[in-house]
Amino acid sequence: MFKQAVSDIGTGRVLGFFGDKNFPNTAQGKGLKDKKEAMQRLQHLLLALKPKKVYVCPELGLSYSIMSLLGSLGIPYSVVNPYCGYFDNIPKHSKLRMLMGLENSSSVITIAEKRPETVVDARKTVAEAESFIIDKSEVLIAALGNNPNQHLLDTTEKLLASSTKKVIAISYAT
Repeated sequence: MFKQAVSDIGTGRVLGFFGDKNFPNTAQGKGLKDKKEAMQRLQHLLLALKPKKVYVCPELGLSYSIMSLLGSLGIPYSVVNPYCGYFDNIPKHSKLRMLMGLENSSSVITIAEKRPETVVDARKTVAEAESFIIDKSEVLIAALGNNPNQHLLDTTEKLLASSTKKVIAISYAT
């Protein structure tokens, strides 16, 4: 399925992962089907690439769900935390899953020790975390769904325009 990507990129690389925050899009009534399909595509891609390590900044959405997949596949991953308190606003029903994802990661890297005072500072710190992932990764994966958020679209376009890193943009849209 991903033979071309493996022949171009190789295996055993360090990956950076950026996933859609709108995952799954339950407004269309196909949430479970979309989620299953997306996870299967990512599983096939990860099994084909056999990454050495994956960097991810989990937010609610696909990058949050990928931690379970990486753990089940036995792929080591590092969580990049933009600032202390970044995960405080996660809904109660998701906190246990996030905690388990953090505990099962090989490391948690916190970019800023202090909580930002303004939204602009918070956005800058998140951008620093994304830059960290880009700098530390050899290959970048951007996973987009039916209705991707604008920030991920902008990040993906920026990554595709850059010639310094190999980028895989994968769509799980149905």
